[in-house]
Amino acid sequence: MKKVLIIEYDEVLLDVVDYILIGCGLSVYSFKEIPTMGAIIKIHPHLIIIDHLLKDGLANKLCLELKGNEVTGNIPVLLVSTNTALKNIAGESCADIYLSKPFDLNDFEKAVGNLLQT
Repeated sequence: MKKVLIIEYDEVLLDVVDYILIGCGLSVYSFKEIPTMGAIIKIHPHLIIIDHLLKDGLANKLCLELKGNEVTGNIPVLLVSTNTALKNIAGESCADIYLSKPFDLNDFEKAVGNLLQT
């Protein structure tokens, strides 16, 4: 079973995304705050979904750390945010793909499916 790690501070959106991904047959690990790199490595997810704006910092630093780590560097990262500069933020953060919030759930499922196939 493929594993998806989600880092999202908005509890309502986190619940919706969890529900969708579990319904797709994925194993979901959810965090409202940035987990340690050790916790991420232990989970060894096939995909990481990160909200850019988190209570304990910005996701771009975490994304760069993930992509620069030899253990996590090949894990696809989907960056989501309401930030109007998300395209630039995603590029600078080395995220594989981004979705602006609010996003269409069909677009979300398609993005997740595409990232999990690579």
